[in-house]
Amino acid sequence: MKRYLTLFFTAIFALSSLAQYNASKGKAIVRKGEWQNGFTAAKPHKSTDWAEFANQYTKNKATWDSVFNWLATQDLNALAEGKYPICGQTYARIQVANTRPEQQCRIESHRKYIDFQWTVKGKEGVRLFKHEQVWPASPYDKKKDFRRYELKDGQKPKFFKSNPKQFFMFFPNDYHQCMLEVGGKKASLRKVIVKIEYVP
Repeated sequence: MKRYLTLFFTAIFALSSLAQYNASKGKAIVRKGEWQNGFTAAKPHKSTDWAEFANQYTKNKATWDSVFNWLATQDLNALAEGKYPICGQTYARIQVANTRPEQQCRIESHRKYIDFQWTVKGKEGVRLFKHEQVWPASPYDKKKDFRRYELKDGQKPKFFKSNPKQFFMFFPNDYHQCMLEVGGKKASLRKVIVKIEYVP
């Protein structure tokens, strides 16, 4: 009997240690900077879901540490365009492209991967959408980890300008649209997109 009680309380303790962070506690954890692992070139954008970031980092620390170490030790302005493995299923992609009108930029979400996006050179517009502002325009593509959406009439999503000193992180509940022109002007940019495995 004592053995079963011991196992029961051990399980309860283990579950409590995995308690989810809320927004304020998550932001406090992020501000401490322990996640950076040598990466100091940019900070999370103010639109970040702080609770999700803290929870995902805690659940998958080894992977996130590898990501930030990779970002800290690479010359991202010199790397050729293409895909770079980091660890496990997590990888980075270097992209050089031009911004586009919003009609040419898709609204999307992902389930398997967290979308880490950092514009290391240039400037782009980024729009974020609430669930009620969009409707699904395609079924979820499991192979590509992608679903496309369309903006409902009359909706005004949040618009942000990228900054090389900040990076964006889009979690499964973050519907986003990137590569947008700023002020109606086409601009060239270089960015790194890291696909980080999402842990439910």
